[in-house]
Amino acid sequence: MTSNRGGDVSAEIDRPQGTFGKAIKSGVYGVVTITLILAILWGAGTLAFDFETELANIGLNLTSLLSFAATAFAIVLAAAIYHIQSEEAANDSERHRAVLEKIKGTSFAAAESARSAHTNTDEILRYLNEAQRNRTGHDMNPSRASEVTESLSSMVVDKVAPVLWVDDDPASIVLERAALRAAGIATVWVDSTSRALDLLDGNEFGVVITDMGRREGPREGYVLLEAMQDQRHRTPVIVYSGSDRQEHEQEALSRGCAGATSDPTRLFQLVRRELQRDRG
Repeated sequence: MTSNRGGDVSAEIDRPQGTFGKAIKSGVYGVVTITLILAILWGAGTLAFDFETELANIGLNLTSLLSFAATAFAIVLAAAIYHIQSEEAANDSERHRAVLEKIKGTSFAAAESARSAHTNTDEILRYLNEAQRNRTGHDMNPSRASEVTESLSSMVVDKVAPVLWVDDDPASIVLERAALRAAGIATVWVDSTSRALDLLDGNEFGVVITDMGRREGPREGYVLLEAMQDQRHRTPVIVYSGSDRQEHEQEALSRGCAGATSDPTRLFQLVRRELQRDRG
């Protein structure tokens, strides 16, 4: 499912029930059917003649029947797994295409906003100031506001790739995403590492923003970073978490992040820097 709110996309790639679980069900249905057939044969044989003796006469026994049933179950299970995987691959591909089409649409909308980004300065500063107040209880420092204003006057973000934002608490980043949207930068939100990796596969993003701790783990931001490095994704990663400790920022940089901050204004500037660098 996707939702579009003026340049933002929330990409939720549904996870169907596990393939093996479905296959087990299909396999169970298959083996039950086979068992019923064997039971009918066994019952008919018992009524008509000494079934076990007859089986021995033709070189079969109970062990052979059980072996046959196990083999049949394995065949049914393998066929069920193949069928279900093919079906899920087609469904995943269709969902993925729908999300990517939505991303393209919002990127074009953001490009239109980008042309008037420097005229949206007051709106951008308002969003950033509200985000700052929510996080710290204080308004944005006037010097930081001046830096943002100055940078917006020369900001060129026309038709940049969107930002992929990974955070399991979307309500906590609404204002920051709104500030980027007002500057003409589309954001695509997902709530987990696995969903982020799904979208990174075959799609272009200018920056990845990730929180650190999620339901998946307390250092999930680095799990995502390492997975991206293993898969040779070169998209810059910025950690946006609740910590402003210098040692945490240094660790993020040493691991290969483009930056780390807990400050909304600093985040805005980091994203702008990386997008401008990508254009260069």
